[in-house]
Amino acid sequence: MTYHVKDFGAISDGKTLNTKAIQKAIDTCFAQGGGQVLVEGGVYMFGTIVLRSNVELHIAANATLLGSPRCEDYPERTDVKHVESSKLPRWRNACYIYCEESENVSITGMGKID
Repeated sequence: MTYHVKDFGAISDGKTLNTKAIQKAIDTCFAQGGGQVLVEGGVYMFGTIVLRSNVELHIAANATLLGSPRCEDYPERTDVKHVESSKLPRWRNACYIYCEESENVSITGMGKID
């Protein structure tokens, strides 16, 4: 099954923060057994998103996932199990896309992550 991020409220104007909408699409896809989360048709600004098992994040050729310029959109993760913060750049557990203890996860498509 395919879950379009726009169906979850994402706005492709390159200015609106879409983290919650993208995450909701991912979480719904996961809860319903997996499938494809589709990002297409524009520029979607986002902060940290968490991928889940059996979810393909597909970024179409006409789409860009644009990282937010605000540090607060990448919260420090306190629940990581397999990372030592002291070995990370800037000693932070913060990132664009995060996944841990999951399987069958992919990021596909000809779009961009910027």
